Amino acid sequence: MDDLAALYDACKPAAFDLNGETVFNDTYCKAKEMDLDAFSTLYDPHSLGILECVSRGMIWEFSPGITEMELQRLNVYGEHVPSHSDSVARFLMFARTGKGDFIKPHKHTPRNENMVGSLVVVLPTRHEGGQFVLRRRRNDSELQEWTFDFAHAFATATEPLVCFVAFFGCVQHEVLPITSGYQVTLTYGLYQKQPHPNASYIPTSFHERLKKALVEIVNDKSTLPEGGYLGCDLAHKYDYSVDEPVNALLDQLQGVDQILVVICEELGLPHSLTLFYRDLCGKNINLIARGKNVFRRAPWGWKGEAEFLMASLPEESTIEDVEGVELVGHPFDRSVIEDESKYEYEDLRFFRPFYRDPVTKMLEIRRSSSVEVEIPWVYDIDSEGTLEHIRAHARMLIALDPVASREELVL
Repeated sequence: MDDLAALYDACKPAAFDLNGETVFNDTYCKAKEMDLDAFSTLYDPHSLGILECVSRGMIWEFSPGITEMELQRLNVYGEHVPSHSDSVARFLMFARTGKGDFIKPHKHTPRNENMVGSLVVVLPTRHEGGQFVLRRRRNDSELQEWTFDFAHAFATATEPLVCFVAFFGCVQHEVLPITSGYQVTLTYGLYQKQPHPNASYIPTSFHERLKKALVEIVNDKSTLPEGGYLGCDLAHKYDYSVDEPVNALLDQLQGVDQILVVICEELGLPHSLTLFYRDLCGKNINLIARGKNVFRRAPWGWKGEAEFLMASLPEESTIEDVEGVELVGHPFDRSVIEDESKYEYEDLRFFRPFYRDPVTKMLEIRRSSSVEVEIPWVYDIDSEGTLEHIRAHARMLIALDPVASREELVL
């Protein structure tokens, strides 16, 4: 314990990532860290098989050889004591705080577009508390949470061990307060390179289940009988700029997003990444944009959302760039693009050229994208502006032919 206390004292206050910036705030992150050039370790996740285990567990579809780990930092979580040799101060400090080091919920900021997640290795030290909590929101209402008590695992172990947890960058995590002892962790960045042409392909059981489910959906004659799109929002968070083509994300896909692309290629299903705009103007106007975001930022003084949309959509846009869709189960009100009685900025007939006849239908099979684009505009009411946003989500579209001409898929 004295050695751990000495290690703790040798560390500096830990920083954390907030909105892409490095921040020091001991009300949010109370822990210690050591720079990479100040320590060395013989611990090697590669030789212990952790790299392969993590690669398979996070459902990456290619051989583990294309995945890399990079040691980023060493952290020590302690009891908030000023010195391990001052027993009186130690008692008074612990009695006053009642808890030790912690990190409140946060997400790791990717260092580059190839970084897909993090691996945290917990070394076998005696401590209490310090549970790791992971959280991820699957949709607008469902929040998943996992809690890992490594202190209990070490206390009950019958043989030497280390513990580790790996998670994607879109997963929020926190470390609960240490109540005694010291918890020591090594954090690694997880990177995925583009697959080598000769890389071996390793299907997983999840891959097979997802492929079977997709085949059943496509072969069901009640699924989009007139043809249309299956819409599947992205499950993971990626670096994306509103000014970039959305297809740039194809090189970053991971986990289930990557698997879906591989399955579509196996089954010969046309697929593409788009930006999906839902219920524009509150009139059930749904648009998909191929390429990059089609709307531009607006200056002060726009009278309403419809006026902003009409003025900011590039004049050269066609139905091949922007397409109106009807969501299955949400009746489409054609009057919003056909009603001749509408005038001025309420006249949404502007969108008529972007709606096919009949309107293309979209069946949503996953809603709640981790990639959201916001385009701000100012709604001017009596010279007092209100900031609003046009929102779009990155969505994978799988195109289906009408049932009459759709080929049945075979596993």
